[in-house]
Amino acid sequence: MEKLCCALLLAASLTLAGCSQQAAAPAAATPSAAPAGCDHDCLVGFVDKYLAALLRHDPGKDLFATNAQFTENAQPLPLGAALWQTASAGPQGYKLVIADPDTSNVAFYILMQENGNPIWLSGRLKVQGQKITELETAIVRKGVSFGRFDRTAISPLWNEILKPDERRSREELIAIANKYFDALDHHLTDSVPFADECFRIENGVQTAAPAVLPAAALAMGGGPPPAPPPSAAAPAARPGAAARKLPDVGHIGCKGNINSNMWQYITQIQPRRCEVVDVQRGAVQCIVLFHQDGEVPGTNVPGYGYLKYSGATRRPFDTLIPEVFKVRNGKIIEIEATMPSLPFGSKTGWE
Repeated sequence: MEKLCCALLLAASLTLAGCSQQAAAPAAATPSAAPAGCDHDCLVGFVDKYLAALLRHDPGKDLFATNAQFTENAQPLPLGAALWQTASAGPQGYKLVIADPDTSNVAFYILMQENGNPIWLSGRLKVQGQKITELETAIVRKGVSFGRFDRTAISPLWNEILKPDERRSREELIAIANKYFDALDHHLTDSVPFADECFRIENGVQTAAPAVLPAAALAMGGGPPPAPPPSAAAPAARPGAAARKLPDVGHIGCKGNINSNMWQYITQIQPRRCEVVDVQRGAVQCIVLFHQDGEVPGTNVPGYGYLKYSGATRRPFDTLIPEVFKVRNGKIIEIEATMPSLPFGSKTGWE
């Protein structure tokens, strides 16, 4: 009898232990909640939060990760420095934002004010764990660099969602952008897939477009571009000879602009980083560094002849360029960029 009671007590003990282990198991296996991702609208919202922080001159304690990296015109700086101290108003009617949830990056092109003066602010930021971990900015200031600071709206093309058969993959969009940089870097012609209506805007200035501006370009505001002035670079004509005229590279389209051979003084475009892609809208942003060593004496321009470079084209300098492309049916229809100049031999701050 005593042995039977002990056996029953042992069995009951094992059963209770087993029930206890089974009850505890689900609690131990419950995973911790992963940080929520940031979709398209979330990323766009972080640009607004960043701009608000600029205008209150305080990056705050909750918007940025503790180890967030920040550069302004390729200079690594602490958060709260530079434009954080001088921003005074914005955006001023022009705000282009391209979000890429796949890489958690969002690109921006903003017309705003610094101490009451207009500036172009562009770049990208990256969001992880609902905090900004990277902020890369480029600033073009009126009176320091060339530019147009009266734009009132972005081109409607940027918000156009493409039909499925008009879209290209992320890899294809990046490859198309690189074809553009390759053409300038290696002085290639007829190698970039431009649409006939393609136009290019740099620092707010139309620098390439068809002879008749497309509606998307006119919708940006600021009025049509002025007629180009006679080029001071053209040599004086010999007595009795007809004066030569440089091609109007601003009004012969994106393809004619590159094929003009005018950009031989660009000696290298490296590094190139294409981190923001929106397949639905056919948009891709690349941030690149143009190098000009000033050693190229001149170029042969079709229909004109030899053009001797002078001025800024013989000055060694680098240019930081956040450049964004709109691609429909595999062809570039719009390009926008900002272009602050840097000392020759500069780095981007993200190597």
